[in-house]
Amino acid sequence: MYWTAPTQKELDNWGLTLADVMPAAVDLWPDNALIQRVFRTMQTQWMLGGTGKPTGLNYASLSFVMRRCGVPRKEFDDVFDGLQVMEAAALDEMYKG
Repeated sequence: MYWTAPTQKELDNWGLTLADVMPAAVDLWPDNALIQRVFRTMQTQWMLGGTGKPTGLNYASLSFVMRRCGVPRKEFDDVFDGLQVMEAAALDEMYKG
């Protein structure tokens, strides 16, 4: 989701092709498509702590984003639960290493 392809010069410097460095494709279950859409739309809403590192998503904009993404009101709770799972996984990845 947040991968940026290297330039051709960068690939040439290492003797690689784009196929050598492409991330693996991820299968998305249809049940999670709306949750993933909301998560992607929220990608500019990360809150930063005092150290400048992300601490979580800014939920103040979430209701607007869900409406904008076409989430039916009756599905808000399920989408929110799924969003929190993705948020926690993203934070785990960001803090690795």
